[in-house]
Amino acid sequence: MQGGTFNRDNNVNAPATVSPFYLDEFEVTVGRFRQFVEAYPASKPNVGDGANPHIPGSGWDAAWDKNLPADKAALLQQLKAPAIPLYTWTDAPSIHERRPMSHVTWWVEFAFCAWDGGRLPTNAEWGFAACGGGEQREYPWGSGFDLSYVAMGFEVTLDSGPSDVASAILEVGSRPKGKAKWGHHDMAGNMAESLLDTWDATYAVPCNDCAAIPWAPGGEGKGVRGGAFGDGAVAGAASALNSKWVGGGFWSGIGKGFRCARQGN
Repeated sequence: MQGGTFNRDNNVNAPATVSPFYLDEFEVTVGRFRQFVEAYPASKPNVGDGANPHIPGSGWDAAWDKNLPADKAALLQQLKAPAIPLYTWTDAPSIHERRPMSHVTWWVEFAFCAWDGGRLPTNAEWGFAACGGGEQREYPWGSGFDLSYVAMGFEVTLDSGPSDVASAILEVGSRPKGKAKWGHHDMAGNMAESLLDTWDATYAVPCNDCAAIPWAPGGEGKGVRGGAFGDGAVAGAASALNSKWVGGGFWSGIGKGFRCARQGN
């Protein structure tokens, strides 16, 4: 994407400008993530990795090392830890390889993107892609909510097991009618997606390649956007204020995934 200026949350009082950048067409899948796991812990980031070159201090911080699993066995355990086993990860390749990764902490998501040569997108970058830039789309595909365009509205029973994931979490790209302007799939539904930003209800203005970097343990979590498989129309809106979750984004969740960004030319 060539970048440009748009209004965050479709709010004329919150303009943002982003430089050219690339964004993954799909959410990070189990199959793609498997390569990171196989390389772990050698795939852990070094200080400064995964930075947005326009944002000082946005790379990996040595203080975060303690938040990564110590070794591969610990990482595998973390990926399968929820009380309701709706995680998509399987230790051996399976029918889940094209489903998005779920139940990954923000630190591991950051580490993956850095290892893969990218970074987590800023809130402004993610919103720019979802809104179609200056088109200020209501939803990634345009206007009007249609369930046939999104992997949303799926009920999950509390006794579901890993084999039941197929009924709740679809393979990436399963709703092609819902593609965003530049061809990005699932920016509404399937998984809510992690951001670089710490969530701050008050946007910085002006915003030129901006992101809310500082955070305090016990305070606001990292932002996520786009809505998950169990959400509905409001959470799927590209520019609605409600499409972000406040707090909790550091930790893993069965409805949280991610995609990576890279610097453009």
